[in-house]
Amino acid sequence: SESENEELEIKNNHLNQAVHEEREAIIELRVQLRLLQMQRAKSEQQPQEEEEPERRGGTGPPPCDGVLEVRVAKEQAKASPSKDRKETPI
Repeated sequence: SESENEELEIKNNHLNQAVHEEREAIIELRVQLRLLQMQRAKSEQQPQEEEEPERRGGTGPPPCDGVLEVRVAKEQAKASPSKDRKETPI
């Protein structure tokens, strides 16, 4: 039973590590996505894009979203696994 316990603990550690790496990848991708959205928003401010108001409307959220993202990234950096599990929005 003790060796079973150790095995489970090892598996658990591996899974935690995997989850952590996935989270980092997700944060990285969100940053890249935001940069792309910002670039697109800039290019949409050019006059020839003016006739598509519904697409331009989509440029509002990102700045506020960016603030939220920084907070999430900071929380995840110092997060304890137990509280982290509850808060994970995924």
